[in-house]
Amino acid sequence: MVKRRRRSAPKKNSKATLAFAANASFLLLLSAAYLWLLGGGRPPPSVQPIDGPFALGQDDGRVVTDRDFRGRYMLIYFGYAHCADVCPITLSAVADALDILGNRASDLRPISITVDPKRDTPAIARAYTGNTNSS
Repeated sequence: MVKRRRRSAPKKNSKATLAFAANASFLLLLSAAYLWLLGGGRPPPSVQPIDGPFALGQDDGRVVTDRDFRGRYMLIYFGYAHCADVCPITLSAVADALDILGNRASDLRPISITVDPKRDTPAIARAYTGNTNSS
């Protein structure tokens, strides 16, 4: 009789899973923002808006709050600089969407929020996102 070895379950990479989930959510939000900016109108009454006050540290040390973005739409992206696959693709999709929107993109502010603040120092975050000017 031949003994069969049980395969152990593959180890889950929690950062990769988190990045995937964040990027999937982001792409859904990006699609909704894109459609709305192209004349899609209001969301159905069953859709609840995501809102509330917040304060975020920028890569230049300044703090921005929800008040800094009043009158502009925010396209919020969660990721990290050491993400090898999904995050760079998503950042590229954001850049492409802004290019497609042309002048209408001025009402939309992309915001990248790291899920790895210990490794994503301000300099690394700035280089990763290609940020040359702050809000």
